[in-house]
Amino acid sequence: MITKICTGCGACAAVCPKNCIEMRPDKLGRRAPKINKKQCVDCALCEKICPQNFPPKAEYPTDCYVAWSKDEEDLRKSASGGVGAVLARRQLELGGVVYGCDYSANGELQHFCAKDTEALNRIRGSKYSHSNVERCFPEIKELLHEGRQVLFIGTPCQVAALRRFVRKDYDTLTLVDLVCHGTPPNEYLVKHLQERGIMLPVDKITFRGEHDKMLTVWKDGNSVYQKKWQEDAYFSAFYENMISYDSCYTCQYAEAERISDITIGDFWGLGEVKTIEPGNERPSLVLVNTPKGQRYFEQAKTLLTCEKREVNEGIQGNGRLLAPPGKNGKAKLFEIIYKTGLLGFDRSVAATWRIDGFCKRFQK
Repeated sequence: MITKICTGCGACAAVCPKNCIEMRPDKLGRRAPKINKKQCVDCALCEKICPQNFPPKAEYPTDCYVAWSKDEEDLRKSASGGVGAVLARRQLELGGVVYGCDYSANGELQHFCAKDTEALNRIRGSKYSHSNVERCFPEIKELLHEGRQVLFIGTPCQVAALRRFVRKDYDTLTLVDLVCHGTPPNEYLVKHLQERGIMLPVDKITFRGEHDKMLTVWKDGNSVYQKKWQEDAYFSAFYENMISYDSCYTCQYAEAERISDITIGDFWGLGEVKTIEPGNERPSLVLVNTPKGQRYFEQAKTLLTCEKREVNEGIQGNGRLLAPPGKNGKAKLFEIIYKTGLLGFDRSVAATWRIDGFCKRFQK
């Protein structure tokens, strides 16, 4: 089945000259291409552009840094050390635009073009679900044809899809990929909120507090839902690695070689450093993968506190830079339960944990 390897990037839908491909959710909420065969002219562009069929060339990182922003607001509102916010802000200073993602009022995670500081604030922080990105691909290509500077921040599979879509290496396009844990279908988060009694639309959805990972939902200027990750069905299921896309479990981009100019994430496994300041518990990992990435990072370094590290240190401490996670028993069980359509999201998660716990006790 196509959904076994499809990342839901939508590059095929964006490139189709007859607009006969639509990204639709399957029974597990995973967006995959549906082709109107009556309109299809068998040009095969969709197959040729697919990054799962033809992944871009990957490069082993040339440099590694532990880094964090000098701006206190970046540290409060961003994931890790706020390096993504710094890279994005630098792009605006250069007169360019930034593509990142944020949740809409209806809970849909979407990539969009940020042209000012206010829009950049929406990009800050981790978003633990699958974003709709294919709408941006033609827009980005047009900006590149106009000679505009573009910074794109996304998951490795999204970066791969954009590289395939624009078809050549533009000097004006800088690609930043995130060390990705996997992406659950956006449908799960929306259903989770609805089942928690949260009426859409909402103002904002965040996944990180100042001192802990927690799901917080804002509505009419107030926090209407807040749970630490261990206490929230969606967030804990995400960390249990049981609700991602099928392609996440066998991700071909979960390796040391990268397909972006710069890779950022949490610096797990960090050893002793000279420059870490007291209280900074979440420094960022920065892997520089190309000469273009090196030039861009050099421009942004003045806004960062950073220290150069061995590349191997940054890679060995992070499992998603070594191998894909594989599909565990809870993920397989959740899929069986959820596909029935009888329990909704939260109760499917709860049933998965109960059955898994029972089976483990029985095995003992």
